[in-house]
Amino acid sequence: MRLKLNEQEVVDGICVFVANQKNCRPEDVDVKEIDAKDNGDIIAKASAHGGHTHKYDNDEILEGIFQFLEEYHSFNREAMFGNLGFTKTEGFFAEIFVNER
Repeated sequence: MRLKLNEQEVVDGICVFVANQKNCRPEDVDVKEIDAKDNGDIIAKASAHGGHTHKYDNDEILEGIFQFLEEYHSFNREAMFGNLGFTKTEGFFAEIFVNER
């Protein structure tokens, strides 16, 4: 199965990742910026509880999306892989493959 997640779902994944790291709720996370680098990498800046802003890279953002899908939609974490992307028309997105290996 192939899922294409939109920018809001990518942000939700970042919030879940940071919340799991900082032991807080996803609602307590503020994603301040997502940026696409020239080499294709995606970087996000986020903070929890108004604290220090930290940078998160491709792998951390994808892990957050996997955690989001596992925790909120009961997907099997071990059966997922994916990638992030950006286009001017779609914005940020994630392509997630489930049970495709």
